Amino acid sequence: MKFSRKIKTAFAFSVALVTLNTSAAFAGAIVKVTGENVNVRSEASTDSEVISTVDTGLTLSVSSLKDGWFKLSNADGSESYITTEFVKLTQADGVVNSEGVNMRKGPSTAAEVVSQVDKDTKLSVVADVGEWYEVKYDDSLAYVHKDFISGDMLKYLPGKEVSYKVNPAAPIPTAPEPTVNEDSSKSKGEEVVDFAKKYLGLTYVYGGTNLKTGVDCSGFMYCVYKNFGITLNRVSRDQINNGKRINSKSELQAGDLIFFNTGGNSRISHVGMYMGNGQYIHATNNSKNCVQISNLNSSYAVRTYVGACRVLS
Repeated sequence: MKFSRKIKTAFAFSVALVTLNTSAAFAGAIVKVTGENVNVRSEASTDSEVISTVDTGLTLSVSSLKDGWFKLSNADGSESYITTEFVKLTQADGVVNSEGVNMRKGPSTAAEVVSQVDKDTKLSVVADVGEWYEVKYDDSLAYVHKDFISGDMLKYLPGKEVSYKVNPAAPIPTAPEPTVNEDSSKSKGEEVVDFAKKYLGLTYVYGGTNLKTGVDCSGFMYCVYKNFGITLNRVSRDQINNGKRINSKSELQAGDLIFFNTGGNSRISHVGMYMGNGQYIHATNNSKNCVQISNLNSSYAVRTYVGACRVLS
């Protein structure tokens, strides 16, 4: 069957103007046609009927990818498919998998944080940049570490090199100044937690006490509390002596230091900060090797938990 130019144009227009159904998996994925007279078919097979053809430069919304075929998100709800051979994925949906994830100006933990996003937030990812993803943010671009975004189609995004230099003289970010719109009901502990969350994704560095280049567990607590005018001891086993001991987990409040015995002996060897709701933030050298949020009720945390102290009065 041969289609007239008018019919082909109308079809392409109907494909481009898609209905973005938020319940559909990755409905925000976009591909750009890279070939001339590329067939759009009724099924994901070269043996299926050709519905129409599309030309170079046309952008199409796709809902899924399987066996070398993108399924198009047609405006009328019908199904059609296009081979991956003649299109390029230019945008895919990513879902944030942790709380308080930093979006940065560049692909580096030393880059300025422009915003934070919470778990289950959907982001439009446009490029693979090494260990980072480039995402759309307002009218510009930002970067999120790959550890904190999940998505079935992200691995098909094109790679991109980004030249980014961090100003070595740039000041360490400080806690935000109060404004008339700030929630006055926030406790001091919640303010400390909010500041600590700015450094999610910062690289774990043994012995590190630098919020630009890397920290270890006690170095992270040392730096965070120093920003609030409180000087802690340098190592975790001594930091428990910097505050009032807390006898029960049920008494924990945001900002409390919590301590662990990760070596299987009786000595404290790790420290984090309680955030509330059974979560804590800490710098750890596990597989992610960075500042991250963990669950205090996990089997590992329950097994290694030693105690806690309150530094804030």
